[in-house]
Amino acid sequence: MSLASGASFSFLALRLEDGLGVSPMLIGLAFATQDITGGLAQPLFGRMADAYSRRVLVAAGLLVNGALLACVGIVPTYGLMVLLLFAMGASGSISQVAAGAIQVVAGRRVGMGTVLGLGSASNGLGIVIGSVVSGIIVDAQGLAAAFFLGGAIMAAGVPVFLVLTRGVQTSEPQRAIQPELSEAAAGQ
Repeated sequence: MSLASGASFSFLALRLEDGLGVSPMLIGLAFATQDITGGLAQPLFGRMADAYSRRVLVAAGLLVNGALLACVGIVPTYGLMVLLLFAMGASGSISQVAAGAIQVVAGRRVGMGTVLGLGSASNGLGIVIGSVVSGIIVDAQGLAAAFFLGGAIMAAGVPVFLVLTRGVQTSEPQRAIQPELSEAAAGQ
């Protein structure tokens, strides 16, 4: 996901400004649309990640997000771009929440710090490599190529993810959340 994001989102503001003639304020609004939608959708998708296959949710979210990302390079109007980013915020949340839940399960087995450290390092590496590679491709093929590349990378990551997580425990039994009794309440 980070490799795809680095390959494409480095060029989103340029796409909006040069490709669609959008003002800086509207560019900020477009970026905010995706983040606000993603943030609002996460609690709903968190419940889904507790009830359904996390592997399937990650794969579905990545495939939908990859297809939408490829469309960013060809969307003809600002209104459609905002709708596209809205949908990307929601679909990205599906995979992010489910992947985060898988990381918690893995962290309990090998250590939270280890899992978070590897995740953070791979995130940074993906952004850097994706940005540099897509810069080279944009120079050679044009701006839309960055979004096609990002979508293709995201879609190509799905089978890799599914192979790497095949047979791996990605969830744990649900535990009832019970409030702790304080000493005062226990004594009464």
